[in-house]
Amino acid sequence: MTEIPSTHPRPINNRIRATFFALMLCAVIEFLYVKEKNHAVEIKFAANAAQLKCQQQHDEIGSTAVRSVAIPSQKLREEVAIVGRKDQLIIEAEETCCVNCTFPNNECCLLCSDVSSPREHDLLMASMEGLTHHIMDRFHSTNHSSVVQKKHYYLKNRSWAGNSHVGNRPPQATYYYDWVRSIQRVVDVHRVCEIGMNGGHSAIIFLAGLSSGQKNSRVNLTMFDLARHAYSKTAENYINTLYPGMFTLHVGNSSTSVPEWTASVANGKLCDIFSIDGDHRYEGALIDIKNAAKATRKGGYVILDDMDPDRPTRKAFDDALKDGILEEPRCVENVRVIVGYDNRLDETNARDFTVSWCTAKVV
Repeated sequence: MTEIPSTHPRPINNRIRATFFALMLCAVIEFLYVKEKNHAVEIKFAANAAQLKCQQQHDEIGSTAVRSVAIPSQKLREEVAIVGRKDQLIIEAEETCCVNCTFPNNECCLLCSDVSSPREHDLLMASMEGLTHHIMDRFHSTNHSSVVQKKHYYLKNRSWAGNSHVGNRPPQATYYYDWVRSIQRVVDVHRVCEIGMNGGHSAIIFLAGLSSGQKNSRVNLTMFDLARHAYSKTAENYINTLYPGMFTLHVGNSSTSVPEWTASVANGKLCDIFSIDGDHRYEGALIDIKNAAKATRKGGYVILDDMDPDRPTRKAFDDALKDGILEEPRCVENVRVIVGYDNRLDETNARDFTVSWCTAKVV
């Protein structure tokens, strides 16, 4: 008797078909991602990100084996949402401004993603304190004439009232440190130039910030200074001890020493960043800015101290912008600083004043 073919699929075909479609659906879910519509944040389903897994359930031997897809539970959906929020928070943190510019007032001067940790800032300020006291101790332990001692009266306490320096101004010192590192993350910084050494604090800030960079750990700082202080040599030796072979001092008036240096170097070895803290008179400050701009590669940066809106140095900066020497100004103005006379952590016996600084790009 001839067997009549059945019009219904055999059980084995049903099992194969069910297993095939289940595997296909599992593959889709394994590589599924959630896209945040507002922020275009992609969250991939991985093991550490609440990955959706396919659960295979087997019945007794002889029954139909069904590979089923697990529907995401409420807990899994909440975990995925949490991952999405965390990723979004990371992106928002990278874009959040930690230091707003006061000029222009609609710009950000320093992103939170460029700000170092409080511990790193504290270590930086501790190193500044070491240099300050090293100079003070050497000055007082050396026999100086009464004339020299009178001239350097400010070395009697750590505030250096009358010849203040960036090393005892935490808001400005940490800004310089983070700012120069933010520049290095974008471009290779090979040379920093500076007018005005004083105690050498800003030089150490720049070298400390750039020496820890991943792009180029061998940075040279070229300094232009009159070296007229009794402690100038002490400061130079201190910097060279910390950063051997990375610091060069050119002694002389910056109005002539900077152009001479610029004429002697190849274009590829110009400054990437130039810090200006020299002559505080209008004419002298404007000359320093013009010479610094010529000594800096196009697209490089300058950073300037003593930029209070009513100072001659600020007028020189503003005029350099008007003349097209500089562009893209970013200023942080009237920042309150409290400097303890005897202890950097003691604000009860301290100087209380404000400081301002600006940066700009060289045209």
